[in-house]
Amino acid sequence: MDVVPCQQQRVLIVDDDDAIRKIMKQILLSDIPGLTVDVAINGMDAMKRFHAEHHAVVLIDLFMPVMNGEQAYRGIEQMCQREKWEMPAVVFCTAYNPSRELRNLVAMNPRHAMLQKPVKNDVLVEAIRSRLPPPAGSEAPPQSAADDQPAPPAAPA
Repeated sequence: MDVVPCQQQRVLIVDDDDAIRKIMKQILLSDIPGLTVDVAINGMDAMKRFHAEHHAVVLIDLFMPVMNGEQAYRGIEQMCQREKWEMPAVVFCTAYNPSRELRNLVAMNPRHAMLQKPVKNDVLVEAIRSRLPPPAGSEAPPQSAADDQPAPPAAPA
């Protein structure tokens, strides 16, 4: 059975901080023509939005109330398997040290990335742009080194 592809130029930003959501959305919309950006306030909200829109890229904070980014990733992964949908590229964004399991997942799958907050505008744009599927009839964008940032500091105890 064929897998249903993601919506090509659609990104979901997931962060519990309203200012971060607004800034990231503004940056992406101004630097990537034709992009549609949706927002969610936590992992649970992200799963609902993703189910409705099937985004090509999910930019997600790791530490949020209700449902964190890693839990939302697992939920989206299960949803895609159940619905026979293409799994989106996921760009995790954190100010803390992610779990070893999550670091390994990102290291083994170049479609995903890990960014350290605060994220420079050009790094954010390139991480998203390089993971968007190419528009029909065009070539794939070159792979980016945007996820080659140093590891973030450990989470507070």
